[in-house]
Amino acid sequence: LHLLKKHCDSRRPASWRNPNITITKEEARDLVKELKDTISKAANVREKFEELAQVESDCSSAKRGGDLGHFGRGKMMPSFEKASFA
Repeated sequence: LHLLKKHCDSRRPASWRNPNITITKEEARDLVKELKDTISKAANVREKFEELAQVESDCSSAKRGGDLGHFGRGKMMPSFEKASFA
């Protein structure tokens, strides 16, 4: 599962939710920390994650509750891929 918050310095600072993202990297990190805290306190962590991903994520996977589906090497951003296959 995946929940993405873009910022104004992102490679493409736009998403399905917002065509012009203006928050800073620090603001995006703070929002992610808040989401993480909310998710970790939930009785059903997966359900809460999927619920929040649908409304908060800047990734198109939001429509699927943050589910990226199966993907192989060379399909994602290098930093994400490195963490995914670690």
